[in-house]
Amino acid sequence: MNNKKGDIMKKLSKFIFYFLFLFLTNSFSAPSPEKLRQAILANSNIHRFKGELFTWHAAYNADVFYKGYMTYKDEKWIEEGIKYFDFLESKMEKEPDGYYGWVGPRIEDEKIYGAAIVGDANLISPMLSIAEIIVKDKELYNKYGKKAEEYIKLAKDIIEKWDKRGCWYEQLGYGKYLVQTKFIDPKKPDEWIEMENFQISENLNKSGKMGLICLKLYRILGDKFYRDRAIKIFSYYKSIMRYYQNEDRYVWNFWEPFAPCDMTGIPKHWVSVHPERAGYQAAEVSFFVEAYHTGVVFDQKDIKRFINTNLWMWNKSYDNPQFKSADGKTNAGTLWDSLSDFDETIRKLKQILLEREKGDFAIVEKDYFMNVKCKEPPSFKRKYVIDEKEIIIPDIPIYNGEDISMAVVIPMIFDNWTKISAKLEKDGKLEIYLYSKDGKMIEKIFEDNVKSGFKTIRWDGKNKEGKKYQGEYKIRFVFGNSIREVPIKIGG
Repeated sequence: MNNKKGDIMKKLSKFIFYFLFLFLTNSFSAPSPEKLRQAILANSNIHRFKGELFTWHAAYNADVFYKGYMTYKDEKWIEEGIKYFDFLESKMEKEPDGYYGWVGPRIEDEKIYGAAIVGDANLISPMLSIAEIIVKDKELYNKYGKKAEEYIKLAKDIIEKWDKRGCWYEQLGYGKYLVQTKFIDPKKPDEWIEMENFQISENLNKSGKMGLICLKLYRILGDKFYRDRAIKIFSYYKSIMRYYQNEDRYVWNFWEPFAPCDMTGIPKHWVSVHPERAGYQAAEVSFFVEAYHTGVVFDQKDIKRFINTNLWMWNKSYDNPQFKSADGKTNAGTLWDSLSDFDETIRKLKQILLEREKGDFAIVEKDYFMNVKCKEPPSFKRKYVIDEKEIIIPDIPIYNGEDISMAVVIPMIFDNWTKISAKLEKDGKLEIYLYSKDGKMIEKIFEDNVKSGFKTIRWDGKNKEGKKYQGEYKIRFVFGNSIREVPIKIGG
């Protein structure tokens, strides 16, 4: 009886805490949206750069108009957002194939120009956030519907544009964007320069940002094309998660090879958690949260594992919260504050960090967090799901995989040869098996003691008698106590 009474009091105290938190911290004087728009435009880098660099600077604080409206319910935030987006659109240029983008010097080589996949996504995303508000409110749509439709068309165009340029690559339910090969000579802006040697799959955060565009388009339009595109992007993310069984948490890399253009004998790019920029994974987790709320790919167990990872990264200090990286190898860690929808500790840490921030942008951020994000106690309720029958969680096997930091088969669909590659965190015996699609072991392909680092073999898809396999299978990697699996298809 005493335990039951104690539980009731505990729940009541939580309710009182949230009520007081919201009441005491509510801002009664919102910053001026016009002033904040002017403050964004005062950033000299917005006027100094073009192309992808322009978009990174222009996207900084561009979500303030969405957060401002959601917090204060004042249409001036929408109006000032539209003015800012008009400015952004004025910086778009027509490309040789008739599409528009934010064209500028390629970051890695300023001699050639072009738009960038992530550049388009950087600036279309805040526009779609405003569009989603407008289309769901009849009165707002009557006033601003034309602008909302304009942003929706821009978003649809960028998906179509990069598809037509051959930058989307998918296989067996997984998908990822590739770096473009079409660039522009500034002296000949109406012609393409083909740079096929530049092609490599995009860093994961860039594909993830395009996945976010697809999620928003699906919620606005109900078009399952965009839902399915997002599912393929985030299913790939989930497939590369390293599961740490003892701590029930996930770790994933900044980049992994996915397409044939990504591999020679070893991957063309480094494979690891980013050792310096913690913001990449924080942004990616926010994409995962959006996918969860939209009802695709991630379930409650996945969200709990992300929470477990971020709390593992934390130094357990409320006075001076610090974070290491998700793999524990560097100090490049940060709070994954998008998880505050689900967890009290994340909320408390976010509140502590917000108290350090000053200025008008910080006021909006605090008010948004306190009055919108914390309007209800943490829960696993999916914000955008109306019918739970619409939730789609693909069957992606999760095993303890902390010692196998990469496991790939490239390509996953092949007739003659494929590359089977792993990155191992220590020395040991690596075994590679062919399994049936339904999980039955067929044969061992490889077994040897190997050093830490990359190990790649070529495989022709044949059994020991030289007979070719046909159909869908799985390649299983076994190393110590770790297992990873990759689906494959042999033959067309």
